[in-house]
Amino acid sequence: MAAAAAQLSPGAVAAISEHKDGDGTLQPVLQVMDVRQVANTNKPAGSTERFRMVLSDGVHTLQSMLATAENYRVRDGSIRKGSILHLQEFTCSTIQHRR
Repeated sequence: MAAAAAQLSPGAVAAISEHKDGDGTLQPVLQVMDVRQVANTNKPAGSTERFRMVLSDGVHTLQSMLATAENYRVRDGSIRKGSILHLQEFTCSTIQHRR
């Protein structure tokens, strides 16, 4: 028997970019399109590793950084390419005049 397809949150990428951070009212379901470890070239040895993810709402994508407290989920395989995530909280930062 095949598993049911996950219901992604259409329009979530646009909503995230416009959302007030920390409010907790927006909890979209997104799919991991890519996850990669970010090189720590300027960090001292033993620094916490960081992971960049590309997430999709089924139409649009966004780049994100995984909270370091959740790194174990990448290491244990629960977050990988194709995984479905239900975001409980997030922060959207403005970088180079883009959100």
